[in-house]
Amino acid sequence: MATDNRSSRSAYYISTLSVSMILFLLGIIAYGAVNIAKASGQLMDDMCINVLLKDGLSDNQIKTLQERIASTSGVGRVEYISKEDAAAEFRAFAGEDLRVFLDDNPLPASFEVHLKDRYENTVKPERTAELLGKFDGVAEVLYKQDVLEHVSGNIYKVRIIAVSFMLALLVLSIILIANTIRMVVHTKRFLIKTMRLVGATDKFIRTPFIRDAFYQGLSAGVTAWVLLSAVVMGIGYFSPNMPFTEDDLMMLAVIYGAIMVTGVAICMVSTSVTLQRYLNIDNNSLYIY
Repeated sequence: MATDNRSSRSAYYISTLSVSMILFLLGIIAYGAVNIAKASGQLMDDMCINVLLKDGLSDNQIKTLQERIASTSGVGRVEYISKEDAAAEFRAFAGEDLRVFLDDNPLPASFEVHLKDRYENTVKPERTAELLGKFDGVAEVLYKQDVLEHVSGNIYKVRIIAVSFMLALLVLSIILIANTIRMVVHTKRFLIKTMRLVGATDKFIRTPFIRDAFYQGLSAGVTAWVLLSAVVMGIGYFSPNMPFTEDDLMMLAVIYGAIMVTGVAICMVSTSVTLQRYLNIDNNSLYIY
């Protein structure tokens, strides 16, 4: 009996550690996928379409045009650059003032149109540029079509791959955790059979197993939290150029919550399903795993 108890405890600890490692791996993948989405969103925000304006537009016309552009499908935000701002940017870039060579500032006022994240699923950049070019007051629309389409297409592919990998890993994790839990219940099959023989009800037998599965999921989740936090802190320490923001804190809170819920749910469901098998098992099958 003592040997069986030691075997059961050993199986319980090993299974808890296994579940912790699986949840930790899921957390790492989720953290990486969210950061990929965040980086791709920032990249898409940096990609912009330059809308050059005609000379002589009044402030009201410029404001109205900016509002129309901002409401266009696929547009995230619009920044107005006046003729003076354009001249200042040229001076900072070239180190020369245009007015040294020219009496008047030839640079037009413009809008920098930043595209929405994930816009590539619904709007093509050339279509957006075509729509913007038809607005009154727009002189010309400039953008790097090949670069923008290439970047948006690659971002979409990366997201599809990341989501597919996460789903595949989640399915694999459920299978691995279920088999691990099955091993723990299997070590107690004779105890389950004995309790059945003395008249214990299914609810009486099931309650301690489900309770242990709940605490096992909690323990595995907390362990995964600690490991994931260590990794995140290590990334922050070795990557000082990537400051930890409030959005990152919210993202981690969601990932931590998902890890805990996933661990507890899989442990409890796997235990319940596996236990049902041993509640109805015959004597000849007790020695078969």
